[in-house]
Amino acid sequence: MEENTSIISTTTTTFNKPIGSYENGEYLFWKVFNNKYLLNFIIYKIQTSEWEYYDDHYQIHAENKWKFKDIFSFDWMIINQQFPLLKNKIENNDFILFDKKSIHILFKEFSILSGSKKVLSKSIFNNQDDDDEEEEDEDEDDEDEDEDGEDSQDDKDGNNENNEYKRKDEKKALVLKEIFILLLEKRRDEFEICDLTKAAIINNSIEAIKILINEPYCINVYPSTIELAFEKCDCEMIKTLLLNENKNKNILINNEIKKKSLKLASKNTLHSNEIIQFLLDNPNLYIPSPLPPPPPPPLPISVQQGLPTELNHDDEDEDDDKNKIKTNEYNILYNDFKLLSSLQTKKKLLDLDIISKNSLGRKEKFNIKDSIDNLLTKLDINLKCFHDYYDGIPKPILKKINQILNNQSISKEKQLKMIQTLVILISRDSEFYSDYILKYEKSINEFHNDSYYSNDDGDNYDDDNESKLITFSRYILMDQFPSESNKKMDKIMKNFKEKKIKWHKSLFKIIGSERKTITFDISTYDWIISIDCNEVFDYFNGKQIDFQSFESAIYCFENYNNSRKYLDPFPIKTSYLKAIKECNLHQLKAIESLQHIDPSDLLSGHKCIPLPTSKDDLIKLINYFSDSNFKIFTNDSLAPFFSQVFETGLLSPSDIKFKIPTTFNLINLFLLDALFDLNLKLFEMLLISLDKLEFGPQDYERLDSIEKNLFSKDLNIFHNDRELIDFNELYRLIELIINKFLIGGGSSGGGSSGERESACGIINYLYQMLLQRELVTPKEVIKFYQLIQLHSVSIKHSLFNAFYYLQIRSPKFIKYILSRPGLDSFFQINYEESYSCSIDYSEGVNNFNQHGFDLIRHLNYDCFTFDYVLGTNENGDYKIPFDQVLYQLVYQLSHSIINEIDIVDDFTSLSMNADLEYCLDIRRVDLFFKQLEFISKQIQRTNLDDYQYQDENLSFPIQESIINSPSCNLLATSELFLNREQPPIPPMPQSKSFNSEIPFPLARYHNTLKISNPVLDLALIVMDVNEIQKFIEWNWYRTDFIDLIFSKSLFWSKFDVTQHLLSNYKIEIFSLPHHSMASHYNYLFEFNYFINNHFERVKNPNLFKIDSLVSIGLEFPKVIGSYLIDYLSRCDTHEYQKFMNITTREEFLNILIFIIYDEYCKNIQPDNTIFSLDRKNLIVPIIESKECQEIIQRVYDKFKIKINENIINQTEQQIKDYSTQCDNMFICGFIVGDIIICQLILKHYPNLFRITPYALTMAIKADKIHIIKFYYHNNNDNLIINLKDDQSLLDHLKSELLNHQDYKFDISWLN
Repeated sequence: MEENTSIISTTTTTFNKPIGSYENGEYLFWKVFNNKYLLNFIIYKIQTSEWEYYDDHYQIHAENKWKFKDIFSFDWMIINQQFPLLKNKIENNDFILFDKKSIHILFKEFSILSGSKKVLSKSIFNNQDDDDEEEEDEDEDDEDEDEDGEDSQDDKDGNNENNEYKRKDEKKALVLKEIFILLLEKRRDEFEICDLTKAAIINNSIEAIKILINEPYCINVYPSTIELAFEKCDCEMIKTLLLNENKNKNILINNEIKKKSLKLASKNTLHSNEIIQFLLDNPNLYIPSPLPPPPPPPLPISVQQGLPTELNHDDEDEDDDKNKIKTNEYNILYNDFKLLSSLQTKKKLLDLDIISKNSLGRKEKFNIKDSIDNLLTKLDINLKCFHDYYDGIPKPILKKINQILNNQSISKEKQLKMIQTLVILISRDSEFYSDYILKYEKSINEFHNDSYYSNDDGDNYDDDNESKLITFSRYILMDQFPSESNKKMDKIMKNFKEKKIKWHKSLFKIIGSERKTITFDISTYDWIISIDCNEVFDYFNGKQIDFQSFESAIYCFENYNNSRKYLDPFPIKTSYLKAIKECNLHQLKAIESLQHIDPSDLLSGHKCIPLPTSKDDLIKLINYFSDSNFKIFTNDSLAPFFSQVFETGLLSPSDIKFKIPTTFNLINLFLLDALFDLNLKLFEMLLISLDKLEFGPQDYERLDSIEKNLFSKDLNIFHNDRELIDFNELYRLIELIINKFLIGGGSSGGGSSGERESACGIINYLYQMLLQRELVTPKEVIKFYQLIQLHSVSIKHSLFNAFYYLQIRSPKFIKYILSRPGLDSFFQINYEESYSCSIDYSEGVNNFNQHGFDLIRHLNYDCFTFDYVLGTNENGDYKIPFDQVLYQLVYQLSHSIINEIDIVDDFTSLSMNADLEYCLDIRRVDLFFKQLEFISKQIQRTNLDDYQYQDENLSFPIQESIINSPSCNLLATSELFLNREQPPIPPMPQSKSFNSEIPFPLARYHNTLKISNPVLDLALIVMDVNEIQKFIEWNWYRTDFIDLIFSKSLFWSKFDVTQHLLSNYKIEIFSLPHHSMASHYNYLFEFNYFINNHFERVKNPNLFKIDSLVSIGLEFPKVIGSYLIDYLSRCDTHEYQKFMNITTREEFLNILIFIIYDEYCKNIQPDNTIFSLDRKNLIVPIIESKECQEIIQRVYDKFKIKINENIINQTEQQIKDYSTQCDNMFICGFIVGDIIICQLILKHYPNLFRITPYALTMAIKADKIHIIKFYYHNNNDNLIINLKDDQSLLDHLKSELLNHQDYKFDISWLN
């Protein structure tokens, strides 16, 4: 759609007569429909018009539109949910492109929609290791329940929405299931190009597996696929496979799988717990590995001393521990075992003795809330998995445990405590022990090496007081000074004794109630201060402190300052933030009035301030801060505060009576910060509060120097988030600036020049930010522009403005700019990640004095003003048409600099091809041919013999031989130019140096531009046959251009172009299909086209290679002279002298002709770096001389006889060997597993092909077992010999299958 069209309003007329009546105009529809010209014109407009507006230049490309008949990508139809189209193509046997990727996409969608795709669960990571952390968070979870209750209505709405999505997904799943079954029923030979069960397993598609493994399909599930299922799928999939093992003989489970099953399941990140438990509940599904030899005798163990040092190793002792890992190919690795969340499952696996020891892993963590069973299980795991000498809990320890558990006189609680004590002493787990102390308020003397004894069970008050102090000291020292506990213990206990410290009874409860935050009351705080012990202070300083009440917080803070103790005062900030949230002005004043408090420090370190939730409280709070001159805020904290205020949505800038703090002497700095951050509400509030606006030189400098990026290194355009800039808000803000500072003129009423200049600077900046806003519309920009023009605000035009004007008018303009060759080099040369119009890049050059493509050097942005790009007339149409704007861009960025050499190598050729590619990408074939006209004028002057190539511009135009150009290949029967008075093709270039009278003339050359591959591809996608012919005529003397177009027409299945070329030009066909079956999808289209339309051309595929040799032989005489000159200009001196010596020339040429023939056949490109121009100048007249031409003729006659003999011999051998050649069309189709193409080939070429050992080996290697089974079970009379009838081939097949990891388990189908 052209960008210069206006929006047309339409009106609807209501008819009183029936819609289908003749009078209502239906006859007009049929009249148009039956008019062939009009119908074709309408269809053409539909196909060529753009219906979509793309806001991103990357979205604009020629492949945006396709006809239904040209859509055959299976994955595209699945992803875009074109299910009716897909079903239609399946049922009508239309071509569908299946590949592995598309099949995986089907199963993935199937899996998601049927609900079998699980989301990664937190429980995978929060396993038993983190039980203690989960339990610590239980209280927090309880608090969250209230919040969840408040959101119950939202949850209901969310559930309704989720139910709607679920219904839609179920409907899609049913459609996909129907499509899947249709494919298996009607198109299985095409669809089954890979192991379908493996693809379903990879995507955890249970529904697909159920269909595949059951009747009527019963597709094999191979062992490697089952292994994959254990590692990747959920338990439901495993049950589907394993519980059907006996019923479905096609599920190939063997003992090796059963031996590995537990280990494989342990590697399943998401579902290991469920699968392992399922296996353990079904012992017939796994085979335990043989028991290992008994371990060495255990080292002596003492409950008092814990495990030997060797067991309580440091994880960093890797060198010693590497040799301790127990290895077994069926054992579960400890790191996988550790991730299991169920201790009971772990216990069962431990009893099976299939866990590899790993002294480097993380041990099981004990939790104070663990049951006795869990504690002992964890202890058993740690002993068994982390030490060679312990195969579980040692017998002496087990004996002691049994004594405790069997003692009926001991309560369950006491038993638990005794077991906990035992575990702590054995494991030496200090974290578990800390929890033990907090729970029981007692320490275990045997755990410590100090000289103190805690008698926590004593009745004496003094003993109890001392015991609690000992326990408390031990607790904080384990936390803060584990390596210096003895020394520090003596110091603390001495301090307690000297100061006669009495135990504070509630301290353990306070510490243990919340591990993250400790809540103090006044008595607790006094007790801690009275100790005056740095070690105790260090402990509490490492915790987050809160207070029971505001009064206690004030008291503690004052007490801290008075006593000068080293206990951090941070809790006062918490109280202050709480007062802000509650809008408690009394508490705010109280805290701010405290001695030793710096008000500006109260908010330091807090980026997010909790605010009141009501509008009135928020206004009160702001007024309070304003009355206190915002003393608690700094320049850096005030802006974030107001940003939070406006984010609440409770207040607008006009609701706030902001008084600029007297301490803010840099208000312009504050104002510009808000402007640059696009904090528009804050900026508006500041403007409202200002009586005068006037910038200084440093402010203007800052305003001008702000970096303005246009696009990134990846060629993505920079945009402001549309949510960051609301157009209505911005428009209102501009009106405020105009009314207050331009019309009203601040307090003076006149508006000084300085004030006007400052306001205009702000307006210009905001205007640029609007231009850069994501998805800004031309209407919005025009409205904004008209407002500021109405008040005579001058817009400073720049590259930035011009760039975004073009983007807003049409992303097609930006696509052109960013398609310029040399942009990638620019970023490499300047080491930049983005292009900024604020930076001078003129100094950036590489070693070749090249700048890359620097936009500002080549674009005259003064041309692309608002009026030129976005200006409209009275009708709303753009004043300057799209094509005219584009012409200016092309002229400035390509045509006017076409011969510059300081941009990038080969810029001329690259730029011209980029221009052509762009025209086709936007589907403007008319512009494409206009660009070709310009290129023709550029190369026209070079088609003269006296033209001198410049060394720096060798790449354009290129000089090519006219051999094999369209001019040489036009058929005598062609009717292309019958109705043309003068063919629109360039005349044959006349060259004085070209001598056509001699038998072996040198090639005639023509200057042209080499068209790039992307341009050729787009031409075939976009152009019709007539346009392609026009393109050919432009390249009338371009070497092999017809062959290029022919190849591309086959690649893109443009058979109307193919037909045109075959009807009018001499084209040799030396292969079928033209493109490799392994790398391209349309070989079936191509095959059908030639079989149905040109079978005579392809009826002897076994002679394609011979035909190629014959064709080369016919063309070779035309190039002998050129190849001789080329070779002799670069050969070694000895060979050169042989040629120059008249006595040895003929003898040497008899040898040389075979060398250059080989180069010609293989299209070998010589190294031009060793080419000698002086030699060439001497050789050319010799080659063209009569004597030399006669020698060449004699040499060629002898050569031709030998070549013809060789062709005859090769023909006989080729016919004999073709059926077994690895690259014949049937073998290629067999290896890629395409049954359809193989059947078609056999149908049209009977008794020409056979299945070979090579084909079987490669098909098995590529996992294409389906095609082998097809030809084993389905004889084809057109094969030379069927697979079943060739015993040697069957023996080879059986041997290959038996050597395959999966297929060896299923060879019964061979019987």
